[in-house]
Amino acid sequence: MRSLPFVLALGRAARERRLAILLWILQLLPALLATVPLAAFFSATLGPAPSGDRFLERLDLVLLRDLVETNRALFGALGPVFGVVAAIALLANAFFAGGALETLLRPDRRSLALRFAGGGARYFARFLRMGLAAVPLAALVGGLASAPFWIARGALSFRAEAAKFWLGLAGATAAALGVVAVLLALDLARIAVARDDARGGVRALLRATRSLVRRPAAPFSIWLGLATTLVVAVALLGALRNAVGLGSGGAILASFLLLQLAIAARAFYRIALWSGEIALAPAAGGGSRIRP
Repeated sequence: MRSLPFVLALGRAARERRLAILLWILQLLPALLATVPLAAFFSATLGPAPSGDRFLERLDLVLLRDLVETNRALFGALGPVFGVVAAIALLANAFFAGGALETLLRPDRRSLALRFAGGGARYFARFLRMGLAAVPLAALVGGLASAPFWIARGALSFRAEAAKFWLGLAGATAAALGVVAVLLALDLARIAVARDDARGGVRALLRATRSLVRRPAAPFSIWLGLATTLVVAVALLGALRNAVGLGSGGAILASFLLLQLAIAARAFYRIALWSGEIALAPAAGGGSRIRP
């Protein structure tokens, strides 16, 4: 019996578990850069306060609002900080993609770290330009995909509340699928560029987007299978985290470890998705047809 494509992709990710673990560790560093100062602030501010114990049980929005009001200057400075972190994440995404694809496309006797670093450096500029070009392209495709639903919704009478609700939901879903399509096309274009060490990454992105819009079945089937698996895994880990609670130091540590397992699951998902897409990626230099 022939296995489903996303199951084969999961098998490849399991074989490349060292790469997935490396990706998880590298993704953990920017997250710590953003969360450690914030966690230190909450610990210093709420640690001595009896009301701070409520945060160990659940997120208290009233207490959080009071905290923001009394530390307005500090929270106002968090915007630029998170902006810097977002910029670092964008740069890291281009580097990590190059390193992972070099490792997946060219297995050899070099160490994993050497292949990953070499690929990240070689494709960094091209992958960064492609990522920046994907932002307006995703907005365009998402807008075009959802436009018919929004137009139909706007033409309805204000009394048709149920129809407006469902059309709004359909429009949001179509926009999200349009964005996902461009992200999948970005992956496919990056794979094609890395496979042939080609230039013209933005053109490859446009070709891959056009091909994916024409033939979406195979890329979306792999993505849907893997995304569903990831959502189920993260939901189970979230349920375990809620069951553990945050009432003691050991429970907090267990909660942190479960959160890291969720982040590691996402790293395995990325490796599996790239692995599945490698079989679908067009040649960068000419034909761009994606065969389902």
